[in-house]
Amino acid sequence: MSWEASPVLHVREHPGVFKAANGYDVLDQHGQLQLTCTEEKLNWFNKAFRYGKYKRILPFRLQVRDRKGHLVMEVSRGFAFLRSTVKVHLHDGSYLGCFQQIPLSSGGAFQLLDRTDHEVGRLLGHWRGRDYRVVDEQKHWATITKVWNGFVKELFTTADDYRLELDPQACNQPELMRLMLASVLCIDMVLKE
Repeated sequence: MSWEASPVLHVREHPGVFKAANGYDVLDQHGQLQLTCTEEKLNWFNKAFRYGKYKRILPFRLQVRDRKGHLVMEVSRGFAFLRSTVKVHLHDGSYLGCFQQIPLSSGGAFQLLDRTDHEVGRLLGHWRGRDYRVVDEQKHWATITKVWNGFVKELFTTADDYRLELDPQACNQPELMRLMLASVLCIDMVLKE
């Protein structure tokens, strides 16, 4: 089964104590590896400042690849001072949409904008910071839950795991599936790092 048809995806961040680049594995509901997400071209400037308090404002670029190594999409952000804008591009470089952070929101919130920068939904967080949902005016598209990893992993690493549960209609729309997966990466890279 293709990852695009899976109603549940698990996103696991690669653990590491002192790591500059982030990496993730995306597994389907049966635990089979479907995608990998890595920061492949991290420059020396980013590496030098990733260990300090400036990590939250530094740019990032995650490449999402399938099991054969083919690029599926790219999730990126430039420097972020007051709010983050996380852009999503398809494998061919075409712009798919973005997540624009809503300042001073409790729990974290983003506007989901399409190719023409019109709002098509929102990524909304709960004040506890463990549960998120992607919604538009009529529909609840996805639920994202930060998964408890056990005492040792939670205490000694910053690696987080997420469960992405999708509405069945989202599984029939490849571009929407990509945006839902990008929402998990957006949460971790912007709010949890």
